[in-house]
Amino acid sequence: MAQDPPSSVDLAARLAQLERENRILQAMLDTVPDAIVFKNADLTIEYANRAFREWFGLPLEQFHVADDRSGDDAYASEYQSHDRQVLRSGLGSEFEERSNAPDGSLITTRSIKQPVRDANQVIGLVAVLRDVTSAAQASRSLTETQARLSRIISNVPGMVFQFVLHPDGTSEFPYVSEGIRQAFGIEPERLTSERDALYNWVHPEDQPEFIRSFVESGQLLEPWQWEGRVVYDGVVRWVRGASRPTRTEAGDILWDGVLMDITLQRENEAALRRLQNRLQQFLDATPVGLYVVEPDGKPYYANAKAQELLGQHVMLPVSQQTETYRTYKIGSETLYPREELPTQRALKGEMVHLDDLEFRYADKPATAIEVYARPIYDPNDQIEYAIATFFDITERRQIAQELFDWRQRFDLIMSTVELVMYDYDVTNNKIEWSDSVTKILGYPKAEFSLSLDAWAAGLHPDDAPEALRLLEIAQENCSTYAVEYRFLHHSGHWLWLLDRGFFIPNNDGVAIRMLGLVQDITERKQAEVMREQMQGQIIEAQAAALRELSTPLIPINDRTVIMPLIGSIDSARATQIVESLLQGVSQMNAGVVILDLTGVPVVDTQVASALLQAARAVRLLGAEVVLTGIRPEIAQTLVSLGISLGDVVTLSNLQSGIERALNRRLS
Repeated sequence: MAQDPPSSVDLAARLAQLERENRILQAMLDTVPDAIVFKNADLTIEYANRAFREWFGLPLEQFHVADDRSGDDAYASEYQSHDRQVLRSGLGSEFEERSNAPDGSLITTRSIKQPVRDANQVIGLVAVLRDVTSAAQASRSLTETQARLSRIISNVPGMVFQFVLHPDGTSEFPYVSEGIRQAFGIEPERLTSERDALYNWVHPEDQPEFIRSFVESGQLLEPWQWEGRVVYDGVVRWVRGASRPTRTEAGDILWDGVLMDITLQRENEAALRRLQNRLQQFLDATPVGLYVVEPDGKPYYANAKAQELLGQHVMLPVSQQTETYRTYKIGSETLYPREELPTQRALKGEMVHLDDLEFRYADKPATAIEVYARPIYDPNDQIEYAIATFFDITERRQIAQELFDWRQRFDLIMSTVELVMYDYDVTNNKIEWSDSVTKILGYPKAEFSLSLDAWAAGLHPDDAPEALRLLEIAQENCSTYAVEYRFLHHSGHWLWLLDRGFFIPNNDGVAIRMLGLVQDITERKQAEVMREQMQGQIIEAQAAALRELSTPLIPINDRTVIMPLIGSIDSARATQIVESLLQGVSQMNAGVVILDLTGVPVVDTQVASALLQAARAVRLLGAEVVLTGIRPEIAQTLVSLGISLGDVVTLSNLQSGIERALNRRLS
């Protein structure tokens, strides 16, 4: 039986019901914070909820595809293309993107698009836009935090771990960082998979303390701190563990902590202890007292020598040390004022050097002290300590006094023996002279503390270059110096001085001091001059006698003389022969001169020329020269040399020459 069509009343009621349901549905959709929109197959917006309308700020009748977004045509075209893909494929999609909020700020949105079907035909799509900016920021923040934590953990010098002790007594490592591989050469999986691996790696001697510290930390829920050794693959390493335990709701005790390799630190600490011990030994071995005080005057350090000088109670506060020793002005009964003590002045910022202190004790002799003190500043230029170095100068002062006494006695001796002692300070260019300088050189001692240049100005101009040259050589080589020179006396005349000294070098071999003696040798020099003059006269007399003996003239009668020649004849003797012959012939009025060559070993060109010269000179005086004693070898030499004796009479021997002279006289 066919149903009657609905009446207009029924249709109106049905339409009203649908409109009421539609309003309810729209009201529900308007309460949703997400932007919801329906587009038909032409991508025309047919519905948008309140969130969508408020988001884009447009009334419903103006909604169309170009108004979907911010007005960016390129972006709208891309969004439209994405919508068409959903309509064509009939498949929903979901994606996130960055877009502009109504206030212009940049936000992150998630778009969810689903196709709408009618009788299996896609007639449009529903798009839901959700502002996920906060969630995206939280996600990014979480990712960045995880990355940052990962970087921090990777840079921890050791491993970061999580250790859990369950109520049933079992334990595990839920997490071990990769640092365990770099620090200890152990794979992280070894700890996470082997429950007792870490305990087994702990050095047997350190295992009891390792277990005790963990048990105590877990029972009291107090921080775990442990240092010990671990052994892996035969390599021993020092490690330090630190963690803070927490108890979970399930009753587990959870330790989040770190285990660091401190092997290098322990080795450095051991090396530092060895160095400190060695330094302490060095400081205790030094013969110098080292004493350090804090700004409040409290002793900080004293080496062995300082404790010897200042007493065994030196490390007590200064106010309590009065019974240990007392400090006096040296050589007096005046106590040294406390505010003027070296360490007290150094704490005020002064650099102090004192050598007038004397420590006096109740049970041993007094000690003379030299002190250097200075402040030590921290990085903020605040005085952190005052350090003082003490030298026992008791023996030095005694030696200095003895040296002074000896110096006075020496000056007395020097003045007696006419010697002047000097001390040349090379560094400061100053010469100190003994008191005898006044007696020897005439200068008052106060006026004669000269520099080297002033001393050089008193040297005789002829002697100064050599004296200064020798001085420079001696100084350069740190050797002895000895020279004689003339020096200007205070009264203006010159004295001859003998200067002897030696240079003293420093540790680098550089001359820093010279000690010497100056002696007045004027009388000796004068005596030497007189002796040289007398020697000259004697030599001259001896030379004259020799000349007479080397060229003698022997008369055999009133008209005949003989000159016997013996030995070699050089140019000087040849000249002497000529002079003697001429002088003798003239004085004796001789008519015949016999030159006997029997004692002449060699006759050469020079000798022959000398004989011929003598013969010609004698002939000019009217006398005749006869040569005798020419031996065969001499005759052969004269012939070989081509020497002609001209008209000089030659005879074989002296006897023939005498006979000829006598016969000539008789005739």
